[in-house]
Amino acid sequence: MKMSVSIPILLAVACNLASSSAAPAYTVKFSVGCEAVLREDANEHYREYNKWWLMGYFTGRNYADDAEVGNGADDDQIYAIALRYCHDDPSKDWDDAALHTYDRMR
Repeated sequence: MKMSVSIPILLAVACNLASSSAAPAYTVKFSVGCEAVLREDANEHYREYNKWWLMGYFTGRNYADDAEVGNGADDDQIYAIALRYCHDDPSKDWDDAALHTYDRMR
């Protein structure tokens, strides 16, 4: 009897672990396109807003991943990597650049 109860619990735990994915699961609302970010980079205020959003992305992902990606790196360096991503592929969004930058620095 004890064994018959343990097996379903063990299976449930195994299925839960197997369904975990390495890819982050989140929804970005009102994403800014890379073309807009590239234009906004010329404006100091917008550049700072986009940089703050990027740092917030890193904070959220680090919290979720229990990590310290980007720790010790200068905010401007992180921003430059994301901006380069947008420059290389302006059809993408700023959140794509953030994901790329976070994964690259991992």
